[in-house]
Amino acid sequence: MPAMIVLVIVVLIVMMIVTAWSMAAAKQKAARLSKLATIAAYLGGEHDEAGKAWGSSLGAKITLELATRGAGSSSENWTHIEADVPAVYPLAIHVRRHTRSDQRVIARGEMVDIIVGDQLFDDAFLVEAAPADVVRALIGPEVRSLLAAHKEVDLETVDRPDGTRCIKLGFRGWEDELEKIRSPLAVMGKLGAHVREAYANADAALEQATPGDPYRPVVDAQPARDAQAVRESEVGRVKAVRDKRAADAHAVTVAVLVAIGLVTAIGLAATLR
Repeated sequence: MPAMIVLVIVVLIVMMIVTAWSMAAAKQKAARLSKLATIAAYLGGEHDEAGKAWGSSLGAKITLELATRGAGSSSENWTHIEADVPAVYPLAIHVRRHTRSDQRVIARGEMVDIIVGDQLFDDAFLVEAAPADVVRALIGPEVRSLLAAHKEVDLETVDRPDGTRCIKLGFRGWEDELEKIRSPLAVMGKLGAHVREAYANADAALEQATPGDPYRPVVDAQPARDAQAVRESEVGRVKAVRDKRAADAHAVTVAVLVAIGLVTAIGLAATLR
């Protein structure tokens, strides 16, 4: 009988703990959804229960996501802010903080690093991106300040399966307080809306007036067309360099796993003799 009483008490305690945990989780979820609703209202859009809010009131369609990177014990909470941009322009952006090995990899020609002209930023961040003239215009003071405000952060273009494209900012930790996320949302909205203008300005700087009617000079658009071909080549090079680096890393991982497997097999065979 005492054993039965102890079992009942243990079961009741477990049930109380589970109930309390469930109530706390439900309360936390409700609070998060309320905050997402506030962010969605600011964006002039909607939100869902999966941790996303979106809208187009800031110049470009913006999507905020409370995301998780990794899995299991290595999972991390990250905040993602996506700004939709036109997919018709050649564009590849991959920005992160420099690591110790970057300079060696860059020197070997296995990594691209665009210099944007801000010494502190250039020293701190890898800008593997193209085309260079457009990227320098896009990564202006506000974007650089936004990136520099976070220790773990990245910015990249994402080509979606449906043919659309976005520029995605990611920084570690979940941020769902509107007052704290308002500025990053606004900066990303401006960035998304600025892509078309950045290309137009770059092309306008290259177009030249050619002789003809002295009162009506003709604009020669050939330099802009030539520049477009160069930009496409730049983007192709960045993608090729990144693809090769990823393939090399995969090959090294496979080789290490094979080596571990061989060592394990040899050790097991030796113990069985």
